[in-house]
Amino acid sequence: MPVDWDKLAVACLDPEAVRRAIPRLQEQADAWFQGAPIDSVQALVAVIAASPSIARFLLRFPEWLGPAFDASSLQFGRRLEGLRREIGALLDAALSRGDHPQALRELRRFRQREQIRIAARDLTGRADLPAIMRELSELAEVCLAGVLRVVRAQLASQAGEPWHLDADGEWRPTEFCVLGLSKLGGLELN
Repeated sequence: MPVDWDKLAVACLDPEAVRRAIPRLQEQADAWFQGAPIDSVQALVAVIAASPSIARFLLRFPEWLGPAFDASSLQFGRRLEGLRREIGALLDAALSRGDHPQALRELRRFRQREQIRIAARDLTGRADLPAIMRELSELAEVCLAGVLRVVRAQLASQAGEPWHLDADGEWRPTEFCVLGLSKLGGLELN
């Protein structure tokens, strides 16, 4: 069933932003538009109308439409383990090549795409405030762990793995840690 973009645009915060962005996005990702369920399309319209910067990201990365507006993850959110697996695979590929800048770019794009998905859940009322704060907190946790992984790999490639002498006189690999202040880990980032 064809989507009546004018009807969707009129009912949103910024109809003109939607009318400008949708045709340009459709040119770049027509296959997504052909198969997207109406709930995903409505979420896309809500996000574009609410944020010009998100519209610019989507025009730059139209391949994000699928993962950011997946009907299931819009409805139910994403689980922490799924976020960890996805970012792990992205980082594995870049770190196996020793490409630390690319690993950080992948991490940044992942965060931006997931923030768009979370914004869509929020703006369409598919999740309440506690769920949105939990998702933002889990995204922050996964991204922080990813940065630690990249930085540790970069340091190890430059200076070698760190070791320390334990209380028994044995040499052991030295672990890293990140100390989170304020609300980190409290599932209430806002």
